[in-house]
Parts: sequence; structure tokens; C-alpha cells
Amino acid sequence: MIQLTIENARKRIANSQSKMALMLGMSTSAYQKYENYERFFRIDKAAQFSTLTGVPFESINFLGQSTIKSYKPNNLQPR
Repeated sequence: MIQLTIENARKRIANSQSKMALMLGMSTSAYQKYENYERFFRIDKAAQFSTLTGVPFESINFLGQSTIKSYKPNNLQPR
């Protein structure tokens, strides 16, 4: 499944960062932190963002690449 970044989802509806921030009820600087993945949307704000952009929730990458961690099994044995 292809996921759009927050920025690309916003740009699909040709909104500026300041207009999107206003629609979400936050400052432009706060919104920029979400778009730069310095902060993460709460579920209710992510759902609102999805509705405003018209992009399905599951098609938006709300977490960014930095949150993807590889699984490394440990070598601990059960007792």
C-alpha cells in the first residue's frame, strides 16, 4: 500500500501550511512540526486531517520513517 506523507496529503488539496493549521485549530508553527514528523498527531486530529484532505486515514503516513524499527530477536531462553 502506498502511503502519502502529511505534506503530500495537504498538497493534494492545494492548501498552505497556514490554512491547514487554521482548519485544524493550531498555529502554523505547531502544524509544521507535525508535517516534519517532529510531533505526532493524536488519533482525533489525524482523523480530522484525513477528512479535510479527503485521503483515507490508512493512506497517510502519520509516523514518518524514523519510527520504523527493525525487529531483532533477543537470545534469551525461557527458564
